[in-house]
Amino acid sequence: MSAANGTVSSSEKNYLSAPTATELHQSGVKFKNPGKNSLFDITFSNGILEIPQLKIDDNTEILFRKSPGL
Repeated sequence: MSAANGTVSSSEKNYLSAPTATELHQSGVKFKNPGKNSLFDITFSNGILEIPQLKIDDNTEILFRKSPGL
């Protein structure tokens, strides 16, 4: 951070990311597929992460592309 104006250069930015499934599993989290369709229906209780399965194929890419205006 520049002391003169309080700005942060792009090389100094810190990013926070969620742990990977492997890291969660290694720390003791168990995974369960609740069999529901909504990707927003995620729960965590008693060390069990219930998260719907996300199927990735050739047609899924467009869902994850960043819109030009964002």
